[in-house]
Amino acid sequence: FPVLLQRLRPDFVLVLGRELAQRMPGIPPRTTVCAIPHPSSFGFQQTLWGKNVQAALQTPPAAGA
Repeated sequence: FPVLLQRLRPDFVLVLGRELAQRMPGIPPRTTVCAIPHPSSFGFQQTLWGKNVQAALQTPPAAGA
């Protein structure tokens, strides 16, 4: 997975699950990461997290990263 991230250098990575987010390998520079609870987790609300994902998609990458 780390090799794939380095090769593709995505602009955006959506991570489904807080535990997975804590274990993510090196993210390429200028990649926005949005971590949300896994949709199968207790209390997941698509309307709430959908807004967070939309906001993250609108966030420009950090300058100089």
